[in-house]
Amino acid sequence: MDRSVLVDLLRHHSWATIRLIEFAGGLDSAQLGWTEAGTYGSIDQTLAHIVGADRYYLLLLTGARPSDAPMKAGDPVDLRDLLARARAVAERYERYAGGVVDPDETRTSEGSSGPRRESVGTIITQVMHHGNEHRSQIGTILSAHGVEHPDYSGWAWGNEVSAAAQG
Repeated sequence: MDRSVLVDLLRHHSWATIRLIEFAGGLDSAQLGWTEAGTYGSIDQTLAHIVGADRYYLLLLTGARPSDAPMKAGDPVDLRDLLARARAVAERYERYAGGVVDPDETRTSEGSSGPRRESVGTIITQVMHHGNEHRSQIGTILSAHGVEHPDYSGWAWGNEVSAAAQG
């Protein structure tokens, strides 16, 4: 085995987000603005939120800031730029997961009630939960409007990876 399970978990996470951004590129501006009760917000803003959060989680995990400016919540979302940012996040996660990762190592972050310490394992758990939660919300929004969304499940990722390896 040449890679850790963490590599696959982060690959799936990034792949699923990228897949949804690519899908959203085929929606019109009205569709990108759809939302439903109980979700984060519009499709485009939710996608930007996922990628922005990933950039923050990587800052916590690696201490390295991205070279480009952060996106601001509520600003118009350029899906081409967002896709480039998501791909850069995927590359950074890949490099991070390819190294030695100690789940018990701690990081300090600034929370709403002041500084807090979190383990690397907790941060990575949040990465997975956060992405799944918001991708699911986008799926809910699309389904509520009768639009079939792409399959971004672990099974779909595994099938795509297997097919790519064989072909």
